Amino acid sequence: AYTAGGGHVLAQLANHYGFGISKNAGALLFICLFGPSVLMRHTMLGKMNALFFFVMLGAYILLIATSSQDIQLELVMR
Repeated sequence: AYTAGGGHVLAQLANHYGFGISKNAGALLFICLFGPSVLMRHTMLGKMNALFFFVMLGAYILLIATSSQDIQLELVMR
């Protein structure tokens, strides 16, 4: 599931930037990029997981900050 989902995301990202790749090629790219993490020690995996968490948190904060002017509070408060 991670390989298929990650490959799909990588394929969409590559297509967005003009590199036309299929979902299968995206899955292969996902395996090549993140497959070696299986061989890492658990402490390194914990650090990698923490890094990805903070990247995701930063992306969420950036999303909220950039879209806050579009939020209509009267609709939220219903």
